[in-house]
Amino acid sequence: MIADPRALLDALALPQPDEIADSDAAPLERPWYIGLLLGASGWVAGILLLVVIGVLFQPNSTPALLFSGAVLIAAAWGLYTADKTGAFTGQLALALSIAGQVLLVIGMSKNFSSIGQPALAAFAVQVVLIFIMPNALHRSLSAFFACAALGVAVRYGLFVEPFPRHSNTLPADAAPTLAYALAGWAIAWLPIAALVYWLTRDEASWMARGWQTTVRPALTGLVVALAFATLVSYPFEMFSWSGRELTNRGFLALWPLLSAVAATGAIAAGFALRSRALMGIAIVGALLHISHFYYALGTGLLTKSFIMLLMGAAALAAAMLLKRGGVRP
Repeated sequence: MIADPRALLDALALPQPDEIADSDAAPLERPWYIGLLLGASGWVAGILLLVVIGVLFQPNSTPALLFSGAVLIAAAWGLYTADKTGAFTGQLALALSIAGQVLLVIGMSKNFSSIGQPALAAFAVQVVLIFIMPNALHRSLSAFFACAALGVAVRYGLFVEPFPRHSNTLPADAAPTLAYALAGWAIAWLPIAALVYWLTRDEASWMARGWQTTVRPALTGLVVALAFATLVSYPFEMFSWSGRELTNRGFLALWPLLSAVAATGAIAAGFALRSRALMGIAIVGALLHISHFYYALGTGLLTKSFIMLLMGAAALAAAMLLKRGGVRP
C-alpha cells in the first residue's frame, strides 16, 4: 500500500522483468495499466519535443533530418542503458526516441508521392528498434507500430490514396474485386498472425534460449496490433462514417470483418500467454471491428445480419471442432 510520497517514488521506480537481467534480485513488473499510461505520456512528450526541435533548429534538408533523428535515438539508447529502472529516465528516453523516429522517417521519405513510402520507412525503423532498444515498453510499442506501418503501406500502396484528387467522388478503381481485397488484407496481416502463432506455440523454446527479454515484449506488441488490425490499417477513414470513405466501396468493406477474426486469434494468444490484459484488449478490438463493419458495409441491414450470422455459425463450428479435438485420447 502506498502511504507516503517516498513509497510512491519507490513504486514508480520498479524495474521491468528484462531491465534487471544482470541483477541478482527477482524482477518486479509494473502493472500493465501503468505501462500504458507511461507509453501514452511518452508519445505526448515526444510530439512536444519534436515541435520544440522544429521551432528552434528547423532541420529541413535530408542529411539534417537523418542526423538529428539518429542523435536523438542514440541519446534514448544511452538513457535506457544507463538507467534501466527509473520511470522518469525511461519516459525521457521514450520521448527522445519518438522524436528521433519521426525525424528519421521524414528524412528517409522526404518529398514522398505516396503514403506508402513513409509507412515503409517507419516499418523499417521500428523493426530495427525492436532489437536495439533495451527496454520492454519501447519494444512493445515498436512492434505495434511496425505492424501499423505495414498495414498502412499495404492499404494505401495497393489501393487508392485517402484524399483522391481533391474530388468529392471517389475514382472508379476505389472498388476492388473480392480476390484483390482479400489478397491485400492477407499480405498485411497473415504474416503477423503466423508470427504470433509461432511465437506463442514455441514459447518454451525461445524462453529456454534466453530470448525472452526481446521476444516477450515484441510478442505483446504483435498481439495488440493483431487485435486492432483494420483500425490501424486505414487511420484516415476509421472515424468517417459519412458514406464516402473508401471502406464503403467494394469488398474492402470485408476488412473489418476479417480483422474481427484476427482479433479472435489475438484473444486466443492472450489466453495462451496467460495475460488477462491482452485478452481484454483483444475483446475490445473485436467489438470495434464488428461496429466498424456495421457502418462501413454499403448494403442493407438484412445482408449485414446474414453475413454476421454466417460468421457466428463458422465460429461455433470451429469451437466445437477444437473442443472435440481436445478430448481425444
